[in-house]
Amino acid sequence: MSTLSSLRASYIKKNTQFILVDVNGEILDSDDILFKCETGCNIEELHPIFIGLIDREHIDDQNISCVHLKINKTELICDILLKKSETGFVIIVTDFSIHYNSFQSLAQSRNETAITSELIYLKNNELNEIREFKNKFLENFNHQLVSPVLSILTFSDALTKTKLTSEQKSYSSIIATSADMIKNMINDTFDIAKIETGNLEIIQKRFSLKKLMKDIVKSYEKKSKLKHLAINSYYVDSMPDYIVSDKLRIGQIINNLLDNAIKYTNSGEIIIKTEPVYKRARKLTFTIKIIDTGIGIDTQHQDSIFDRFTRIKTNSNIQGNGLGLAIAKDLAKLLNGEIEFKSELGVGSEFTFTLRTTTPLKSPNKAKIIHKTTENTKKTEILLIDNNTISQLNILKILANTKAFFVDIVSNAKEAEKSYSKKHYDLILINYKLDTINGLELSKVLNKDKTTNILLLTSLKIKESVLKQYSPYINYVLQKPFDPQTLIDSIEMCIK
Repeated sequence: MSTLSSLRASYIKKNTQFILVDVNGEILDSDDILFKCETGCNIEELHPIFIGLIDREHIDDQNISCVHLKINKTELICDILLKKSETGFVIIVTDFSIHYNSFQSLAQSRNETAITSELIYLKNNELNEIREFKNKFLENFNHQLVSPVLSILTFSDALTKTKLTSEQKSYSSIIATSADMIKNMINDTFDIAKIETGNLEIIQKRFSLKKLMKDIVKSYEKKSKLKHLAINSYYVDSMPDYIVSDKLRIGQIINNLLDNAIKYTNSGEIIIKTEPVYKRARKLTFTIKIIDTGIGIDTQHQDSIFDRFTRIKTNSNIQGNGLGLAIAKDLAKLLNGEIEFKSELGVGSEFTFTLRTTTPLKSPNKAKIIHKTTENTKKTEILLIDNNTISQLNILKILANTKAFFVDIVSNAKEAEKSYSKKHYDLILINYKLDTINGLELSKVLNKDKTTNILLLTSLKIKESVLKQYSPYINYVLQKPFDPQTLIDSIEMCIK
């Protein structure tokens, strides 16, 4: 016998049993490989599966698959084949227990995987619903806060320009600082919601980074003086003036890093250094470093400073919500950049914002800047469309202080169409939320010929797809709450 035949015979001998029965089902012989069969007994007494199996009139072979047999304490999963023989029938029982058990395990595993996938799907749906509810709640809650916060900012700023006693000036400063803090918290929660849902818009446009850095430093001079800190900025000569990137988001990153530096620095100075790392053709990689002489960060806290709602515990009562650095990190990543830092406890910290971007083909001509005007200077004509009287008063006060604008105010779409038909305006300010029509829809009605400058004011989050649809009719979207200078800057940008 060949080796293969020997192996084959050995395998069959181990898992296959042959039982010979007569035409009445009486057992004539059995090799008892799998279980014991008594000669002379009827096969039907062995297991119910054999009842009715023997049919004298049936001449074809019968095959029964996946039969569970329990005979004489032996449990098997078998295939049974019945064949005609000269003396009656041959019953061939083949044990496939290993095969069927393996298949059952595989099927069970697939079922469990399907169930797990369904549970994950349901859990994700639940999490999405919770996230959507949270974002909707934050959006509506922030919207309700915008008008009062904007009022506080506007009139506290106006109050500082009046004749006040030193005590009154101190109170006014506290009000303005607190309102500014609330405004920043509102903006932070908006940004976190946008980042989480992937709705944060990145606008790549050319702008003067040099001017942006200069303006940012100027805006922080007052805040640094309150803590008796020197703030020094260095924009190296080899660094290009204009770049192509998102001015708003870069400014936000620098503001967050500077806020953090001033917050944790009690004496010394803040240094801001802007310099190129790599330049070739229009490709540019540069860094903006914020260096402080503050309290520094302990080694045990350095891994968590970019986590949301994380604040370094200090002996001093430092205000904040623990979102500034987290948002800066997320924004840097969206801009194809990164933020790194090094710090020494008791010495200070150095944060480095690295950005890979491009320079424009050519620098634009310097734009005309709006300043306070004299009696003889032509003023800019503005139509303000807003159904909130407090908001109307806030914006009117901001624009009136510049003495650069004539402002007409209407409360609804019908009045807006009437005013627009009678007079040419250099700019239209439209609040997004109106009574019968939203600001985007109204901009399309008024600006059919796409020749009028329109600035949309909103405290709500508008989908990028919706903004894109109405982009031919509006110049810019300004998120509320805003400070007076931001509104003036946005108006200048729209009409230059």
